Amino acid sequence: MSNPRTGPYVSEEDFSQESQRELNNPVGSRLRIEESHGRGVANTFLKEPTSKYFFTPGSTDKTISGRNNTHIIFGRNQPSSCWSGHGGKGHHKSGEISLIAGLAPHVKDGTIVNKNSIDDAAMLFISQKSDVDTDFGLAHGQIGNVKNRSAVSMKTDNIRIISRGGGIKLVTGAAQNTKTRSRSVGGVETASQAAQDSIFTER
Repeated sequence: MSNPRTGPYVSEEDFSQESQRELNNPVGSRLRIEESHGRGVANTFLKEPTSKYFFTPGSTDKTISGRNNTHIIFGRNQPSSCWSGHGGKGHHKSGEISLIAGLAPHVKDGTIVNKNSIDDAAMLFISQKSDVDTDFGLAHGQIGNVKNRSAVSMKTDNIRIISRGGGIKLVTGAAQNTKTRSRSVGGVETASQAAQDSIFTER
């Protein structure tokens, strides 16, 4: 018998008796899945209302979209409408990759929408050039508002950063920035957007 911790296979004995019966009856299991078509059971096809991403006429954006309102958008810096951000101004060197799960999740099925940092459920933007603080309406704080710089930004209801053992480092000022090739000394700021309070740790 293969060891489930070290071997390539999991033994049938590792499953409950009920699961073993299902494994030994693939036809019955398949029929149950077919009967639930469109309901998403067993992680199969789920029919649900979703929005559609708006493509500006003449846009060169490329998008990979899943069936359940998930999108990867390859374009230029665009935090909301096609006129927003550095992409909306026609700036060079403003490429952006956007990952979104839940694009405008509360609108009616088939509604055509843009990205929206307020309404989209979960998002990750990787931007060559952005005004990241302005894009997300962040308080000025101690660090201030960064403009015309590369940025990685995340927004969702909850964020977890998990390390299995090597620890977590927050490092600032480690190298020259990509725009002016200068080195600046920053810090780490923990801010409460609602209360406009922040804790600033100098480098």
